[in-house]
Amino acid sequence: MSLIKAIPLTCTGHSRPVTHLTFSGQLPPSSPFDYTLISACKDGNPMLRNGVTGDWIGTFLGHKGAIWCSRISEFGDLAVTGSADFTANVWNVSNGQPIISVKHGHIVRSADLVVASGSRTGRLVTGGQDKLVKVWSFPSGEKELEWDMGSPVRSTIWISSTLLVVASLDGTISWWDVSSSSPTKLKELKVEMPFMQLEKKGNVLLIAAANSAYVLDSASGEITRQINLDYKISAFALNRDGTQFLTGMSEDTWVRLHDYASTDLLDTYKGHHGPVHSIAYSPDGAIAATGSEDGTIRLWKMVGGNYGLWSKPAEKEGFF
Repeated sequence: MSLIKAIPLTCTGHSRPVTHLTFSGQLPPSSPFDYTLISACKDGNPMLRNGVTGDWIGTFLGHKGAIWCSRISEFGDLAVTGSADFTANVWNVSNGQPIISVKHGHIVRSADLVVASGSRTGRLVTGGQDKLVKVWSFPSGEKELEWDMGSPVRSTIWISSTLLVVASLDGTISWWDVSSSSPTKLKELKVEMPFMQLEKKGNVLLIAAANSAYVLDSASGEITRQINLDYKISAFALNRDGTQFLTGMSEDTWVRLHDYASTDLLDTYKGHHGPVHSIAYSPDGAIAATGSEDGTIRLWKMVGGNYGLWSKPAEKEGFF
């Protein structure tokens, strides 16, 4: 029996290219559908949406430049954004107000927040075009650490409250111990150029660089898989059970679904009118969100049967 793909949900509202997407980290205990999606966009207005329906919840207002990074905390109560206005903000999701705003000397390309369990205290890391990585106390906003990477910083990700991964534009990925007043480099590796994306999913890091997708152990930095493709990828996302992965490509508008074990191309998703810059799976793996140069976000159903708004009588179990 052939599979029938569901029409994707198209989320409009942005006026310029969508640069980054992140779902809240896991399903809250209150509802299986109560997770959210945050989007960064060059229009300077990061938006929060219902992660299942794509419905607009709110816009975080205050930045005066393009947004390059947007992340949301595990249960969706805090958001962090990095902007071309040289600032990074941490936001209270419940009211859309900024809690702290910190500054760089140039575009902030990445920001990430780690918060202690059951607490609203933690650490913020930011990285920018000024080649600097900065660590800040949250919510005080006091700067704890700062160091020069020697190359513009593309991504900064917390592995724990004392372990940090930094990706630079020159293809250097490095692990840093930030438990003391002086950061210590623990490991470094180089990936192919151009380096495009670094994301954390569970206990693994996902890297998109040139024609390769990398899967690494997030703590040790050990490469567990390198997938070589016949096209340059701009985004890479691994599904929940590690059986399939999605890629975007800067030279066309398609999203490609591959089998993880064999790397065979399983399907091609068409609908965007510009290159895809970011891909993220929902916490339950049922939806993949894609953000594009065309200014839209599309939500693709990745499971069979009814789900969310894909609950029409014509759809049957086992169909997409």
